[in-house]
Amino acid sequence: MSARIFISYARADGGDASERLIKLLASNGHSAWKDLRELGPEKTVWPQIEQALETAEFLIVLITPAALKSEYIRKEWREARRNGATMMPVMAMKQSRSTLPRWLRRGEVYDLTEPAHREKFLARLNSTGGTFRADWDAGLEIETFIARPRLFAQIKAQLLSETSEPLSLTSALQGRGGYGKSVLAGEIARDPEIRDAYIDGVFWVSLGQDNPDVLGQINHLIRRISGAGGAPDVNTAAEELRRLLEKRDVLIILDDVWRRQDLYTFAKATGQGNASLLATTRKLDALPPSAQTIDISGMEPDEAVALLSYGLAPNATEQRALSAFAADFWHWPQLLAIAKGLLRGRLRDGETLLHALKTIADGARRGVVPGTDERERTIANVMQMGIDDLDPADRERFKALAVVPEDTAIPVAILAPLWRLSQYEAEEFARLLLDRRLIQSRDLSDPSVGARIRMHDDMLWYLGAIADETSKRALHSALLGLHRPASGNWAELGQDRSALHYLWRYLLWHLEQAGEDETANALRIDYAWIKAKLTLMGIDGLLTDYRLRPADRSAALVGNALQLSRHALDHDRGQLGFQLFGRLNDVCRNQFETLCTNAKLDTSPLSPVLLRLALDGAELDLRLMRLGGHEGSISSVACSPDNSCIVSGGIDGTLRLWDAETGAALGEPLHGHEGGFWSVAFSPDGSRIISGGDDGMLRLWDTATGAALGEPQRRQRGLVRCFAFSPDGNRIAGCGRDGTLRLWDAATAAALSKPLGGHEDMVSSAAFSPDGSRIVSGGADGTLCLWGGATGAAMGEPLRGHEDWITSVAFSPCGRRFVSGCSDGMLCLWNTSTGAALSAPLRGHEDMVLSVILTPDGSHIVSGAADGTLCLWSAVTGKVMGVMTFDAEITSVAGSQTLLAVGDALGNVHILHWNVIT
Repeated sequence: MSARIFISYARADGGDASERLIKLLASNGHSAWKDLRELGPEKTVWPQIEQALETAEFLIVLITPAALKSEYIRKEWREARRNGATMMPVMAMKQSRSTLPRWLRRGEVYDLTEPAHREKFLARLNSTGGTFRADWDAGLEIETFIARPRLFAQIKAQLLSETSEPLSLTSALQGRGGYGKSVLAGEIARDPEIRDAYIDGVFWVSLGQDNPDVLGQINHLIRRISGAGGAPDVNTAAEELRRLLEKRDVLIILDDVWRRQDLYTFAKATGQGNASLLATTRKLDALPPSAQTIDISGMEPDEAVALLSYGLAPNATEQRALSAFAADFWHWPQLLAIAKGLLRGRLRDGETLLHALKTIADGARRGVVPGTDERERTIANVMQMGIDDLDPADRERFKALAVVPEDTAIPVAILAPLWRLSQYEAEEFARLLLDRRLIQSRDLSDPSVGARIRMHDDMLWYLGAIADETSKRALHSALLGLHRPASGNWAELGQDRSALHYLWRYLLWHLEQAGEDETANALRIDYAWIKAKLTLMGIDGLLTDYRLRPADRSAALVGNALQLSRHALDHDRGQLGFQLFGRLNDVCRNQFETLCTNAKLDTSPLSPVLLRLALDGAELDLRLMRLGGHEGSISSVACSPDNSCIVSGGIDGTLRLWDAETGAALGEPLHGHEGGFWSVAFSPDGSRIISGGDDGMLRLWDTATGAALGEPQRRQRGLVRCFAFSPDGNRIAGCGRDGTLRLWDAATAAALSKPLGGHEDMVSSAAFSPDGSRIVSGGADGTLCLWGGATGAAMGEPLRGHEDWITSVAFSPCGRRFVSGCSDGMLCLWNTSTGAALSAPLRGHEDMVLSVILTPDGSHIVSGAADGTLCLWSAVTGKVMGVMTFDAEITSVAGSQTLLAVGDALGNVHILHWNVIT
């Protein structure tokens, strides 16, 4: 039997509380899954529990001493979070909060003996459970990890601290290459206490030095957590991730940070709440001053001895020799790891431990002058000794690893031909290199790829240093020659073997390292290559070809076109031809004649600009214009009251005015906010425009001249999601991230009331009724609130009917109804007086609804959604009368009976002159 509610409890002391809870739930119309009642006769209990947890929307956690000690109960918690269930902790036995796990101490715990708690608890169960899916990444793991208890305890204490600022950089592990930062971070990721504390997941993000794909990494996290599609730019993606992580106990590990800006981007994404960041870096200047840095530059001497003696059984004399060696080199973990490999090999060859240690120590010090480049020279000596201990053929094979990109696991299947070995022989050679600690790791996690090896940065540096440029180019050329398709056309590389994914990812890098820059840039503008790589690796994988290094101007233009098309191609790769032809043909047709010709051949016939759509009981005459100009998603559009002008605001920090009839830009783009524009609106007489943005500022503009009217006013903490004028133009309502609605005098910007708090999360939309007597607001908590338009007084309890974040609200012309759109993809119509829903939710979109309006006669609803569709609905029957599909998310809709303005996530403003003939 499956149920929406799963009760997690310890039988030792939670049985009675679970029975009382079941009676409470049953009396309120809820059924729940409880093991003793629901388990079948099968002997295997856990598979039945797993099956029940797959469908559970809520996990009620009965907190008792036995439950807190039970690993089995914690396993239930983690499995429930992995499936996206909402946790509902209930204090079944009184105990100190200090005994609770971190996520319980920092979150809400229900005491069902308190009426207010009980009411809130039951109300939450009447809604829909969350969709946030937790996961716990393992991070980098090596076979012979040596514990570093002092550092480990210090990092854990920082991450589990109650005093650390919410979502601050809780820890930053700093040290040069070779000090085990990533390995130590991986041990933190796998620690049971950390996983229990961060109940919503531990997520590992690898950045690196060479053009890390920050946008792709954030979008990947968004997909893992919510299953939703990605965002078109870094700022939008960071904001979406911030929304998902609010109030979540999450640890994000950023491995190998090189640029402070990358770290700041993730810090912005984590926002304010319960999440933490753990960064590893070798560059102190990549960390902001506020970072709490933990220096891991050296092992403790006893840790160094443990590493050297791992797997050995030394006698007392040998133990003293190991300790002496460790005392000399304990501060260089990478040297110690290679020395350990040398010891293994020499002991197998019959050397005594004492002789091997002396030989390695003497070799390490050879030619080293204290106070100069001591570290580099000493480690280089040990590396060379490791290479020299290989036989001549293996030595040359190892030197060929100079072709491996930094921070990359390369399949052994790619290297085997270069080594002139069979796959089996190549994997045995990789095993030997790992045993000698000449490679960092050997990964067998994906059988379809086979073994993959990863080089340590220091070793790659050394291999590059001992090879001249001619030799390195020759190695890259040899690797390319061994994998070049028989036709010579790299677009025919093949996609049948998983190991080939490596070549699709790094081919252009290898070409440029081989000196074949012209070939690499030719592929960047080759439609066949672009389409093949998009098909295999998606838009984020394709865009890496344009981030590897500065390309020539033609390749850069294609890269820019693909970046602008990113959101559309993320949803529909079949739009590639349309996107490239539309963006490149008119501006540089001669430069890209072949590409545009092939793109056009791969494009479906375009819809005509003039349309007549047959609808359900009506016809729609439509004239469509698409205007470009914004560099990034449109956040808000508005139409002037006389339909002569359209204003658009975007995340690129510009506000633009357009002639509604011709589509011509009216003047230059306007700048006035620090960051993006999130909301724009016309005053009722059309003479002024109000805008709100990332900076929490309110700005007024003269519509005729575009001039700013007065100084900006700070009227909101955090970004402003929405502004609206009252019908008489005297008041302004605004809302935003801080969860309040605010009223101001439109002339003086003076507050007309204290901040109005009725939502439990960000307020995302607000609208005045046509007579100005009411305001409706919708929030990320899934509720709608009605307020007095003059005083701001709350009018009744919050309204519930949606299952997720309410994104947009609008009144009918008569004011007796209003419509709401939600991220659950549905619309609802409501009675203004009673607050009752007028029908079942309206379904027509496949993704979140981002904007809704009612036409001035009240007969139709228009909604735009993240699935790229614009829907026309009958406001009487609730039926969809027609659907138009666009290239990207529709982020904002505004208009009247004859004019629609539509903003999308690609930065386009679409003007639709229409006439509904009923």
